[in-house]
Amino acid sequence: MPRTRVREPWRTRPQRGLASTVKPVQMQEPSFELVKTACSLSISEFAYLVAAGVGATRRGSTWSLDRRHGPPRDRLPMSFFTRVVAAPTQLGGMAAPLHVDASRIDAPQMPQFAPNAHVALVFIEPSQTPVLPHEVRQAPSAHPCTHDIEAERLYWSLVSTDSCEVLHTGALLTMRALVQSRRITIYDDAHPDRSPIVEFGMVNALRVSAFTRHVLVPIAGCTVQDHIASSSGHSKAGEQHGVQRHYARRTERLRVRFAQAPRVANHGGVLHQLIWVRTASNREIVLDFTGPQFGIDDRLASTGTPFWREELPPWHERDPSWNGATQLRGFEVMSQVASFSSPQLPEGLLDDGMHAYVGDWIRDSALGVLDHRVSQQQAC
Repeated sequence: MPRTRVREPWRTRPQRGLASTVKPVQMQEPSFELVKTACSLSISEFAYLVAAGVGATRRGSTWSLDRRHGPPRDRLPMSFFTRVVAAPTQLGGMAAPLHVDASRIDAPQMPQFAPNAHVALVFIEPSQTPVLPHEVRQAPSAHPCTHDIEAERLYWSLVSTDSCEVLHTGALLTMRALVQSRRITIYDDAHPDRSPIVEFGMVNALRVSAFTRHVLVPIAGCTVQDHIASSSGHSKAGEQHGVQRHYARRTERLRVRFAQAPRVANHGGVLHQLIWVRTASNREIVLDFTGPQFGIDDRLASTGTPFWREELPPWHERDPSWNGATQLRGFEVMSQVASFSSPQLPEGLLDDGMHAYVGDWIRDSALGVLDHRVSQQQAC
């Protein structure tokens, strides 16, 4: 893939909108005992705070929106007020799967996506109440168990699509508050040295592997017209006399129009933002709470929600021609970091008003989860 110049992560506006690369993250239910004794948290416990503070979590086999910690505005910031509905009858109706292959239709309003993105339309309608993962599909299923798994994967793909920057902004503001205001050490519990985090920020990444891009389309105002015929020419060298023969292939696709065109995806949908941390032992790690939008279905064991982490190779092992960038889990991870750990945040980091608003909301909710858990333990 050719090198692509991207904007700084804080300049890229997220948009609201699974495949299954499964690599389980083995973590225990957080106890937060260390908070009362040594003022420290593991990365696993930090991930729990963020996940429980932003949206739906699972305990056992039950999904819920746990608001016992009293989040701001009495609502979790990543609550999902959208339900998937059946596609229009001409596209399969009730017999259709949870999404429709965009290559089967002619949609002039559809924005351009990168060549490695397989585009799937998901027809939706608004919900008056927050939707849980197993409730995302309106139509009942003939096979509830199978349906629940499929629906949950789709739910997390929809929630995570284009939310990486704003969610990770909130997570990094949470880390900043824990480390700088509350003097809590966050350490790497996946490595024997349990080295503390000394720097943290956000990095850009480009998706270079194939993935499915789910595009949300409101069912209201969507119209399906007659088949549109198109032809494409293909050439093939003849077997005799070197004559080049041309073959025309005629295809027919339904034309679909939307009441409002889907939002344009930054860099064709391949631009991603990751949390970056460096430990005192000089190891660099990236964290991601939004993997399902690119087909990464790793889960946090304590909440059942998306989360993956990976250690970056040391600098001396990276290709110098890439200027410090490295390929990891289907991404090309850039080397430039937007720091959240400096005494003063860089100018312009939170210029986007929506990012600042939701980021503060995520931080305050995640810190509320910690305070609630600690108060419960102290009461025991």
